[in-house]
Amino acid sequence: MKSCLKLTFNNGKTALATQVEQVQKHFLRSRWLEQVLWMENKANYRAIAIIFYG
Repeated sequence: MKSCLKLTFNNGKTALATQVEQVQKHFLRSRWLEQVLWMENKANYRAIAIIFYG
């Protein structure tokens, strides 16, 4: 009985860790994409400024 509970707990802990890991990966990818889009937007503004005021 005790070993069954231990096995169930360990399986639950592993599943939770996997879910947390997936959420962290999703967050990092989303944050990275947000940063790339922000930099692209800033680069476009600089290019426009150089063309019009350069």
